[in-house]
Amino acid sequence: YSRRVGRKPQLEPDLVDDEFADIPGVTTVLGAAKITGKTINGWSLGFVEALTQEENAGIDHIGIRRSTTVEPLTNYAVGRLQKDWGGGNTQFGGMFTATNRRLSDQNRSYLAEGAYTGGFDFLHHWKDKTYFFNVKTVMSNVRGDKEYMDLLQTSSTHYFQRPDTDHLDHDPERTSLSGHGGIFQWGKKGNGNVTFAVTTYWRSPGLELNDLGYMKEADVLMQKAEAEYTFWNPIGVFRTLSFMAKKYYGWNFGGDRLRNGIHGTFKATFLNQWIIDFETRHAASELSTRDLRGGPMLKIPSQHHYTFKFETDERKKFLMKFEDRLISRDDDFSRDNNISLDLVYRPVPQVMISAKPFYQTNKQNLQYVATIDNVGDIRYIMGRLDQETFGTTFRLNLSLTPDLTIQYYGQPFISSGRYDHFKRITDSRAAAYDNRFYEFSGSQVLYDPGLNNYWIDENSDGLMDYSFEDPDFNFREFRSNLVLRWEYRPGSVAYLVWSQERAGRYLNGDFSIRDDFDRLFRIHPRNVFLLKLSYWFNVQ
Repeated sequence: YSRRVGRKPQLEPDLVDDEFADIPGVTTVLGAAKITGKTINGWSLGFVEALTQEENAGIDHIGIRRSTTVEPLTNYAVGRLQKDWGGGNTQFGGMFTATNRRLSDQNRSYLAEGAYTGGFDFLHHWKDKTYFFNVKTVMSNVRGDKEYMDLLQTSSTHYFQRPDTDHLDHDPERTSLSGHGGIFQWGKKGNGNVTFAVTTYWRSPGLELNDLGYMKEADVLMQKAEAEYTFWNPIGVFRTLSFMAKKYYGWNFGGDRLRNGIHGTFKATFLNQWIIDFETRHAASELSTRDLRGGPMLKIPSQHHYTFKFETDERKKFLMKFEDRLISRDDDFSRDNNISLDLVYRPVPQVMISAKPFYQTNKQNLQYVATIDNVGDIRYIMGRLDQETFGTTFRLNLSLTPDLTIQYYGQPFISSGRYDHFKRITDSRAAAYDNRFYEFSGSQVLYDPGLNNYWIDENSDGLMDYSFEDPDFNFREFRSNLVLRWEYRPGSVAYLVWSQERAGRYLNGDFSIRDDFDRLFRIHPRNVFLLKLSYWFNVQ
């Protein structure tokens, strides 16, 4: 995952009153190298190595200055090897990654000292690539100080501390964590009207890929079966028609069934090359291991997903895509609706201009707010969230010559959320929805505008029992990239890049497109200029 290399420093210094920190926006890449190629007998190889320097933040306290490390010296390595047989019908390969950091006493509690992954993959086709069998496996090992390993075990990827499970081993003295994962898949993908696939994939509780990869969730085992029927010959006004159905189940490694649903899709291409696509997914009541942020699993009401897509002929100068996605839950409130419009204009082959505005409303009756220790008794506080989001993505591709191009990407983004109807979880897996929580009455909730806190009088005795921060938010962000690409000789390329970012957070909750965009572009920007050169060696 290339964004791991050169990213913003991961650590933030602890500050006292009247202290201010100047933290670098990126981590300097001291050097990097990449080798890729393929031999005449079918071996493909690739290797990437990158070294990033130690980054320090300057801290000022009433004129007295000091510095602290916010990113250690780090080495990243990735290797890949693959062999083809039978004209590509059979492929076997392996891959490894390694992340090694030079840690000091002040930061070894927050980062892994070493993180390693490795695995192999096998793919085989037969009967003119009609059928296939695919296997991928991965293993991981992370090593570090026991304080960091405790943070890793209790992170959102793992949540080993969950109180309602006995298959997770949360060990505060652990100095390493290992895991495994993989996928088995077989099916039919061509030569006929019917295609199908049967898939099983898993990630053990200890699998950890995030030092140089990307993984949101461990401790999951999924099975799914899907089939699709396609009419390839025209029928009436349709050029092609296809129907897809899918059934899936999911468990954790403790045997709890997390997911259970069905998914269906109808897709049609008209004679004029316009396309419509309708998808529906219905999920039975599920168990969420993440909603309570390390607390017990929360039973989620049944969900219903609907997506409608419409697309005009992509061969024309003007292309329009429309999408409307709706997710509703059986709790009479929760509803997520996302509408987007993608407009693409190609006046000449050398120019492409596109804009994609989107608007989303997200209403959730049980949205996590805080975990409170009330005299040794843990409280999981939830609220009703009403969120609105708006953004637009702009793109421009301009080919001045076959060797010289200009590309622009820009996305302003605003989102706000307001919370009310605060609740505490009482029985997270109760059969009846209303028995899973207790909603505080108006007299039990007091807002303190000076501290931006809510106080809760849980037992209604007139004394406040605990408090939590106001969760309302406004987030505004603008990201843009301008890239000049010049292929100064065949295979050798020079890039000149200008990147700009503006971002800000506010505790407000009010949504206004005009006001939010006005305040967004008043935020002081962070600009990055980059020059990249590559040279192609043709070795015979």
